[in-house]
Amino acid sequence: MLDGRYRIEAFVARGGMATVYRGADLRLDRTVAVKVMHPSFATDPGFVERFEREARAAARLSSPYVVGVHDQGTDAGLTYLVMEYVPGHTVRDVLRTHGPLPPAQALAIVDPVLEALAAAHRAGYIHRDVKPENVLISDDGRVKVTDFGLARAIEGADSGKTHGLLLGTVAYLSPEQVEHDRTDARSDVYGAGILLFELVTGQVPFSASAPMQVAYKHVHEDVPAPSSVRAGVPAEVDALVQRATRRQPDARFPDADAFLHAVRDLRRSLPPAQPWSPAPNDTLVVARPEPPAPAAETRPAPGSGARAAGAAAAGVAGAMAGAGAAGLVADATRSERPGWQPGVGAGAPQAGPGSGSGDAQDGHATTVSAATAAADPRQPRRRHRGRWLAAVALLSVVGVVFLVLGPMQRVGVPNVLGMTPTEATAVLATANLKLDASQTDYSEDFQKGQIMATDPGPDSSARSGSTISATVSKGPERYDVPDLEGRTLAQAEEALAEVKMTLGTQTQDWHDTIDEGDIVSTDPPAGQTVKPGTVVNVTVSKGPEPVDLPDLVGASADSATATLKDLGLKVKQSRKSSESVAAGNVISMDPKSGTTVYRGDTVSLVVSSGPPLVTVPDVVGKTEAAARSALQKAGFQVQVNYPLRFNLLDRVRTQTPKAQAKAPKGSTIRIDVV
Repeated sequence: MLDGRYRIEAFVARGGMATVYRGADLRLDRTVAVKVMHPSFATDPGFVERFEREARAAARLSSPYVVGVHDQGTDAGLTYLVMEYVPGHTVRDVLRTHGPLPPAQALAIVDPVLEALAAAHRAGYIHRDVKPENVLISDDGRVKVTDFGLARAIEGADSGKTHGLLLGTVAYLSPEQVEHDRTDARSDVYGAGILLFELVTGQVPFSASAPMQVAYKHVHEDVPAPSSVRAGVPAEVDALVQRATRRQPDARFPDADAFLHAVRDLRRSLPPAQPWSPAPNDTLVVARPEPPAPAAETRPAPGSGARAAGAAAAGVAGAMAGAGAAGLVADATRSERPGWQPGVGAGAPQAGPGSGSGDAQDGHATTVSAATAAADPRQPRRRHRGRWLAAVALLSVVGVVFLVLGPMQRVGVPNVLGMTPTEATAVLATANLKLDASQTDYSEDFQKGQIMATDPGPDSSARSGSTISATVSKGPERYDVPDLEGRTLAQAEEALAEVKMTLGTQTQDWHDTIDEGDIVSTDPPAGQTVKPGTVVNVTVSKGPEPVDLPDLVGASADSATATLKDLGLKVKQSRKSSESVAAGNVISMDPKSGTTVYRGDTVSLVVSSGPPLVTVPDVVGKTEAAARSALQKAGFQVQVNYPLRFNLLDRVRTQTPKAQAKAPKGSTIRIDVV
């Protein structure tokens, strides 16, 4: 028991945030549905606010197609909503049981869904979670939309971000919900379009293993035509779905009411849907018997426009036919009177006794027979005069019909903006209009291949059978930034003008290979695709950067080379022997240190290979003095060694290096004297 008033009687369903029960309102003695928030969420202010928002949103809606919320409260820590109890099934149950539905039946379900969404939009709310689970079909065939827990006031729809959380069911989310969490009435239109797609195909347009992959497809892929998934879906249904699910919100129906009008226009041209409800044997059956056809009446059936004129003409023709006529039915357009529910099981327009045409009050056709006319006591006795008057009346009516239905008839031009020429042709054909889509132009608002403008425009009128001129979008006008490297400024301006761009600021910088005054690079870079009118900034070469050469004489060749390369210079090395510079060090450089050169220039380094090599003379057998003299004369140092510790014979016994070997000039030769 909640608040001493609502008795919980049976479990109905469990969702991610709450559990729904069938309950009894003891105060008003009625069955209700009680939605109780899971305790784990009751302490989260955001979830509680969502519950309260659902109550406020539903309370503001006055529509027979919305599940009403009666009460909201908290008892013993349990937060709950009390709602209208609708015994029946969800559309998800119907799809699981029956699979794809015939187009007329699908439209009969979508019709009241759009009625509910239109009521929400008029009240200043958007639903944001249109899906089969939130559409209920009662056991007597009524359709109702539930779960306004994600509803948001339209004026606040672009604020209140959710920190990356996608609110709604990903299979039905509009691209703007995925990218920016921005929603308006057109977002509900998108969800209703996906719902219609699923009703006629039995599947959603996008599926993937991960929800974010599905969300990515909503943003980057167009919803395909239902007929590409399930053969036999009419082109008019394709056009409806694709118009409702355009990725650009401006290309969709502006709200649910506009979508609803398009659905009803199409329903009038399709075979009628039979009212039904899910039966125990899982077949579609009539939810209630059709009313019996009424007795024939003599009053004329009300009509409107061209069809009323056609009915009047048919009535005169029947009167002229005399006793040989068997009678005829005047086909007047059914009036959508207040209280008529165009949903499933609620009297969707259909042909047959008591439903296709006739009086606006009882919905039945009026029958005029020859017998009725003959029994009328007011009928003139002079039959010739009566026939003459009837003929005049007939000609008058035929003239009116000719003007209304003939060359002078004007019809409303459907809004085909955002459609492809193929889709637009099918839609215009329903209004007896043709399409000329030979003109093309660029557009920032319409994708390539979509109609961006018509003449006459949408919601205007044109003669029946005339041709509507359409301009087809070539997509956004874009050009690639040309490659301007190495060109002069004059050449760059000319190249940019050819692709509708202009030359912007000019920044100078050093460059090793591009001549002074020529272009080094661009911003945006070459090859990037940009809009017309883009300003392209350029960097202009000042030529190679000047460099003052440092003094590298005496430094090691490796360190000198590294220093020069860091300065952007090239290095050339040669080797030369030197008695004064150690091997591997720089003897000289060209140009000399202090000279100004430019990056990319070459500096030559002469690197020492050490002292020159000299042939060692043969001094074995010579006296110490003679050996010392010969070696010193050849440029060597001499080291004398006495193996016997004294000079006994004064003769050189051995020498190192040996005679005729090559040794650096100035190096030491060892001799052994005995």
